[in-house]
Amino acid sequence: MKMRESELRLHRCCFTGHRPEKLGAPEADVRAWLEAQIDRAIADGYVTFISGCAMGADIWAAQIVLQKKAVHPGLHLIVAPPWPGFYDRWGEAWREQCEALLRDADLVRNISGHYHPDVFGQRNRWMVDHSNRIIACFDGSAGGAGDMLDYAAGAGIEVICKRPDGPPGKERYVCFDVETPNARNDRMSAIGIAVVEDGRITREFFSYVDPEEPFDRFNTELTGISADTVADAPTFPRLWPDIEPLFSHGTLVAHNAPFDLSVLRRCLHAYGIDWKKSVSYACTVRIGRAALPGMRHGLDDMCAHYGILLDHHKADSDSRACAEILIRYLQSGLNVKKHVRRYALGER
Repeated sequence: MKMRESELRLHRCCFTGHRPEKLGAPEADVRAWLEAQIDRAIADGYVTFISGCAMGADIWAAQIVLQKKAVHPGLHLIVAPPWPGFYDRWGEAWREQCEALLRDADLVRNISGHYHPDVFGQRNRWMVDHSNRIIACFDGSAGGAGDMLDYAAGAGIEVICKRPDGPPGKERYVCFDVETPNARNDRMSAIGIAVVEDGRITREFFSYVDPEEPFDRFNTELTGISADTVADAPTFPRLWPDIEPLFSHGTLVAHNAPFDLSVLRRCLHAYGIDWKKSVSYACTVRIGRAALPGMRHGLDDMCAHYGILLDHHKADSDSRACAEILIRYLQSGLNVKKHVRRYALGER
C-alpha cells in the first residue's frame, strides 16, 4: 500500500544553518555535531533527509547523509535548490560540492524556475512543510535560518538546534519562574531569574509585578502575593526593559517551561511588546524525566532529591532552584543541548 504524504513526512528530516563565515566554529566540529544528529535521526526512524544546498551546514549535512547510505542503503537524500543554477556565482570549491550533491541525490526538487525576492523563504517553508524534524546550526540572529525556525515553531515541528557561539562549557542558560494573580494565567505577579554560565549561577533578578488584574484567593494563598503586595510594583511594560537584556542572550529554562513561557507570551501580546517570534528553551521537567525515569519530577521533589533549599511558589526561590537542578544535570555530564527546543511567541 502506498503511504500518504502525512505518513511519509513523519520519516523526513531537513537541515538549516548559517553560512561558514557565520558559524563561529571549526568545520570539523560542526560536521561532528551534524553526524551525531543524523545518526540519532536514523535511530529514531528517519529515512529521508532534505537539504536546501546552502553553503555550510546544509551541504555538509547532505554529504554526511550520502556517506551514511553505504551503511544504511534505505536512506534517501532530497536536495531542494531555490532555482536552477542558483550557485553559479559561488567560488569553485563550493560550486563543485553543490554540483556533486545535485548529481548524487535521490531527488532534486527545484523550488522555483527562477529567482524572485521570496525564493529562499519559499524553499525554507517547503522543507518545513515536508519534514517532521529540523537539524539546525543557528546562533539566534535574524536571517533566513531564524525565519525558518520561527515558521517551524509555529507549525509544531521538532527542532534540534546547535548554537555555534563558543567552546563547550560557555553556554548561557536563563532560568526563570513566574507567579500569576489568577486562573487566566495571562499576567505576572512576580518573576525570578537566575542566569547560569560556565556551570554556575552568575546573576539573579527578582521583582513583583503589578498585573493590573484582580487576584484570585487561590493564587494569593499559594504564592502569598496580593493586591497590597504589588501596590508599588512596576507593571510588565515598565519592567520589560530590565528583563529583556537578560532574556535576549541564552537559552530560556524553566521547570514546566511551557507554562512560564505561555505567561510570558501572553504578557508580551497583552501590552503590544514586539520582541522575538520564537525562542530557544529547555524544560527541566522534560530533561529530568529523560535522565531520571521512575521518580517524581515536581520542583519540590527534585529539590528534596538534590538537597536544594526551596521556598516553593516564590519566584526568586523557584528560579534559583531550577538553575541548581540544571547545574546538577550539567555536572553529571548530561547533554542538556539535545533537549533544547523552539517556542513560538507569535501566537496568542
